[in-house]
Amino acid sequence: MEINNDDGLLWDKESDAVLDVRKEREKLEIPNESGMEAFDCTDLACKLQQDEIKGLTGVTTYQDSIDEILSDLAEKYFLQSLKRNPKDKDQIFIYLAKIADKKNQNETAITWLNKINNGPHFIESKLIAAEIIAKKESIDKALIFLNGLKANSPEENLSLIQSKTSLLTRANRHQES
Repeated sequence: MEINNDDGLLWDKESDAVLDVRKEREKLEIPNESGMEAFDCTDLACKLQQDEIKGLTGVTTYQDSIDEILSDLAEKYFLQSLKRNPKDKDQIFIYLAKIADKKNQNETAITWLNKINNGPHFIESKLIAAEIIAKKESIDKALIFLNGLKANSPEENLSLIQSKTSLLTRANRHQES
């Protein structure tokens, strides 16, 4: 899913559909101080003004607030999609893992990725997990994780090699890469 912050549109790659947050606001709910409410653009503007006045920690611009809210909306959309038994659950698990990773919820991200046990997204999910392991723990643990994987095709093997090389290069371990 890609998010276009300028016009409030969400693009779902799986269904190739564009969702207008303003039209979907009755379906998507976000938490606020009084519980769950339908998303409303006027509420968003009001919240952003309040956040600026309060000087919330970690929120440096309106864009940060908007990104956070859109990320929450995307997460809720994907969770709702899972309830409808989609064709490609694994892709949704990857989207949810990326959202969790962006929020620095590493364990949650890994949990989503571990739901993918085989299929076309298996190696992709493991490469994402390796990146999280490298960030959270160490490059060496990520490499051990990747070395324990078995590629089922030359393309998957190439992806594993590229990921290992990338991790080593970023750690300035050029000889090993």
